[in-house]
Amino acid sequence: MDSISGGLYEARQSGVDTMSQASFSVAISVFTAVNIAIASLGARISYNWPIYQRGTSGWLLLGFFIGCLVVSVSGALWAQSNDSPGISLIGGAICAVAIGVLVGPFVSRYDAESVLEALILTTGVVVLTGFIGAVIPKDLSGWGPPLFAGLIGLIAATFIVPLFGIPHSMLILDVVGIALFSGLMMYDMNQARYLDRTLNNAIDVAVNIFLNFANIFIRILSLMGNDD
Repeated sequence: MDSISGGLYEARQSGVDTMSQASFSVAISVFTAVNIAIASLGARISYNWPIYQRGTSGWLLLGFFIGCLVVSVSGALWAQSNDSPGISLIGGAICAVAIGVLVGPFVSRYDAESVLEALILTTGVVVLTGFIGAVIPKDLSGWGPPLFAGLIGLIAATFIVPLFGIPHSMLILDVVGIALFSGLMMYDMNQARYLDRTLNNAIDVAVNIFLNFANIFIRILSLMGNDD
């Protein structure tokens, strides 16, 4: 799971605004909420799947993870590779369902109180970092390359580090992941300021914000939740 924004933010403002700044911000928030709701439906589908239980085949787990990742990235790329709000909505929905299916069995390992606390804390982190990115006067486009390099490194480390049995390695990766996706949240909201304020762009930005939200939520729940 990652943030797909390189191609989106290469298209800077051309003066073709169809929405006010306030309407653009509201649209981003609404479509982010829609993606989260769609993901929750996907999670309900896979909630009882015994994917993350002890004894599960490593190959099955790997195939499940890679399959969901490929579908989610494909949906996000489809959403951001066109100028049609309808197609962007469909692409975003595909991305959200795939993320939900991936997260469902993971969330089922935790009690309801832990999940609620993680959702509240994640919302706070996303709102705070998004607000900072939106209001900071500096153009943070220079953050793009190191953030995406860090993202690739985090994905690789998630697969490789556990093989060496390093104590607390996953805890460290969770902390790094929260910091990385918080940075991506600031970057996404900062760069959204330089896009044309259109419905399609609002939907595309919402896909990136949803992906940041999902990644931060998973890592906060892993760190703080009561694992059953």
